[in-house]
Amino acid sequence: MIGEKPQGPTKLEIDLGDNLRLEELTTADAAEIIELVKDDPEGMRSFGESAAKLFSSTESLVESMENETRHHYLGLRVEGALAVLLAYLTEPRQTVKLSYYTGKNFRKQGLAKRALSALTEEFFERKGIYHLIATVSESNLASIALLESTGFQKVSEFPDGSGEKFFRYDLEKPGHENDP
Repeated sequence: MIGEKPQGPTKLEIDLGDNLRLEELTTADAAEIIELVKDDPEGMRSFGESAAKLFSSTESLVESMENETRHHYLGLRVEGALAVLLAYLTEPRQTVKLSYYTGKNFRKQGLAKRALSALTEEFFERKGIYHLIATVSESNLASIALLESTGFQKVSEFPDGSGEKFFRYDLEKPGHENDP
């Protein structure tokens, strides 16, 4: 089931070709995740206000990965190196909240789009998920373009604690009727 942590060979892995692989990350990957994001606090804002604490050390990330059963982390690897971090939080009613981060050395290569497209297909076609949600800062134009290019629609806007405007984007599985 999508809300359960992977165990053994059931771990999510998607081969995208061209030496690209999207895979579920585990506590063994925590140090590599921290290395990817450590020098970019601004870029990590897509993970929410708690990201600074969560990604402050390998230990805090490992603790979260071990104790939070609804959070999952995926990585897009390019020739073995972690390039894109995706996180998702399972919600009721076949809904998933997504966050993502592309490492500075891997930006402007279409990698996040490939990862997000593959994950969307996995959720919609094989995991029984019908609704995806992402939140993005008004100033993050690259992320807005990514969401819109993969079919997400802006459904609302709201200020965060500092007054900056954020947008909520949703994507529904094609042909799926919303529950009342």
